[in-house]
Amino acid sequence: MKHTSDVTVFERLRALKADCGANKHDQAVALISACILEGLDTGPRIVGALTAIGMNPNHIRIMLRELTGASPDCHCWRRDGEGRHSLHEEEPVG
Repeated sequence: MKHTSDVTVFERLRALKADCGANKHDQAVALISACILEGLDTGPRIVGALTAIGMNPNHIRIMLRELTGASPDCHCWRRDGEGRHSLHEEEPVG
């Protein structure tokens, strides 16, 4: 049986997937970002969680690889030397 907080995380991920509409790329970006914020921040954990809610694991791997990098202008996430992903910090407005 899954831990209660795990169930809650998966419920939130499923709800977000439904809210993202039908575009699989938009779903992948939003869901990968949500996983990172939930502490599921390594490639295997992200792919595993999103596969469990019905996403295509190959698509998730591709999106994770293509949108991980140092430049916030063209990447959504960065990965440290231990393989943990984090969101790029938002630039202050004004």
